[in-house]
Amino acid sequence: MMKRWIPVFLIVLTGLVVSSWPSHPAAASGPEPSSVTIFFSGFVRGNFGPCGCVANPAGGLARRAGFSGQYAEKTGDAVLQVDLGNYFKPLGPHSKAVNELMAEGLQRLPIEVMNLTPEDLYFWGELQRMELPTRIISTNLTPRNASLGAPSRYAVVSIPAARLNTGEALRIGFLGVSDPLKVKPNSGFVGNDPVAAVSAAAEELAGKVDFIVVLADIDVGPGPFREDSLPARIARAHDRIYAVLVAEKRYMLRTPLQVNNAVLLSSVERGRHLGRLTFGLDRLGNVTDARPEFIELKEGVPTEPYFLERQRQLEKVLPDP
Repeated sequence: MMKRWIPVFLIVLTGLVVSSWPSHPAAASGPEPSSVTIFFSGFVRGNFGPCGCVANPAGGLARRAGFSGQYAEKTGDAVLQVDLGNYFKPLGPHSKAVNELMAEGLQRLPIEVMNLTPEDLYFWGELQRMELPTRIISTNLTPRNASLGAPSRYAVVSIPAARLNTGEALRIGFLGVSDPLKVKPNSGFVGNDPVAAVSAAAEELAGKVDFIVVLADIDVGPGPFREDSLPARIARAHDRIYAVLVAEKRYMLRTPLQVNNAVLLSSVERGRHLGRLTFGLDRLGNVTDARPEFIELKEGVPTEPYFLERQRQLEKVLPDP
């Protein structure tokens, strides 16, 4: 049975209420509401350790794994990890060694879903040969030649009811889009209109998922989210889209914006901050609120031992940036 949308959307950014409505009575009774948390990054570009910044270097797989693992233990939330695209180091000196470690990140975090973006297309052949738990998707990029193999247009992640203390499993549909103008002719792919592609895929997922999250590699400029932006138009493409997560290529934190039933959020370049979006659920499994936060992966954040050791090994053999 399809869960109904509760018209209550509480958006909180690190304790600051951006907008709120009265609580729904169904969420106020019964057992403690369950939650599902999505951790997201974008435009990491092979930064396996803290960025080489002069002041306050942040980021890295060890800190991401350490924080997200500790978060899951402390909160009991069901946790999913996703990437918005541009995850690997671009081809060049030392990219092979770095990207071997980045592939381990896909395996061990694990990253459940990754958006295949124009820069990632150069790794597409290799990614198809790897045995990864990651579902690599693109809703609006298609190969010019069928021999290239096409990524899945979407992914459906199902979380068992017993894991959430709800009556039914929760089914989240993920779509992935990129700016079609960024697709280069020699990539072997063509980019299609993102809004039309999302709308078609969302209709195809009707009745198969409870809500949809869109992973987007789209440059929205240096300012705040706008109501007329492409992410906003994607949010309006279907009422079951509850989040549009946009890969940010600058060092900035963008204020969340609610458009239709979706919250618009952006990541921070090079993985310096880890995006967190928690959906609160009532005892029936309906979404009651969305709580975004950005965690700066700075010194003092817990680290995961395996990734910390691999980071140190690789740093020894790479030249200083």
